[in-house]
Amino acid sequence: MFPLRDDVRLRRAPLVVLVLVALCVLVFLRELQLLHLSGVKSWRDLEGSATLLDALLARAALIPEKVARAVLAPGDLGPVEAGKIVVAPFFTSLFLHAGWGHLLANLWFLWVFGKSVEDRIGRGRFLVLYFGCGLVAGIGHVAFLALDNDVAAYAARWALPMRSFADRLAIVANEPAFRSAGIEIFAPSRVPTIGASGAIAGVLGTYLFLFPRARVASFVPPFFFLEIPALVFLGAWLLTQAFGLWSQLEGPVFRGIGGIAYGAHFAGFAAGFAVAPLLRRRDPTPPRVQIEIR
Repeated sequence: MFPLRDDVRLRRAPLVVLVLVALCVLVFLRELQLLHLSGVKSWRDLEGSATLLDALLARAALIPEKVARAVLAPGDLGPVEAGKIVVAPFFTSLFLHAGWGHLLANLWFLWVFGKSVEDRIGRGRFLVLYFGCGLVAGIGHVAFLALDNDVAAYAARWALPMRSFADRLAIVANEPAFRSAGIEIFAPSRVPTIGASGAIAGVLGTYLFLFPRARVASFVPPFFFLEIPALVFLGAWLLTQAFGLWSQLEGPVFRGIGGIAYGAHFAGFAAGFAVAPLLRRRDPTPPRVQIEIR
């Protein structure tokens, strides 16, 4: 199912959503420019290469290995370095996308559902929701990556301890001690994670709490157009994410560009739904109407 519009009436223009959409488009156009300057034909051609776009991804994309290392050894980086290398990518990665399909799908979901949420909770709170859920989604992605069966298989292959979550996180971090012992890197933790979908999933979670009875006009391939309650539409979407996350944890984790970070989606959605009661703004009491009888 693909959403076309909802039936929630807006009281003000969704300026924050429009600005976020514009920024994502501008950043993507810069990515395309770097892709062209790099001399490669597609995103998949970037794998195993060293290009100008790779340099951007290394700085701005979320790299699970860096996050895991910072968690396990917080004193290794100073505050400025930690902010630049570890914290900032949680937010800058939200503006990067891996192709037109990735960009347009994310921005369309943001437009359909985000404008109603912004209208209901206010612009400032919407920004906090968006970036806060993006942060939680990134943390969730790293955590679920550490729980992946690939980590267990890697540990078994190299006879590494698996007594705790910290042991799993050490594999994601590709600890220097492993490399000095001749153990090959755990490649999935070096795959750049990009896209606004984790933050947008948080917006969907808040939308579900605020507008469960809203009607969402949807296209159901190949020929059907239906009006579906938001509870049903977003419930079905969440179910697909849960199945995707389960299959990802049970099977080989994605490698290379094009994988879907279901853990980020699930964590972002849960965060958005959880904080929705705190963000909901009560409508002001309507002014009384004075009636003068003559």
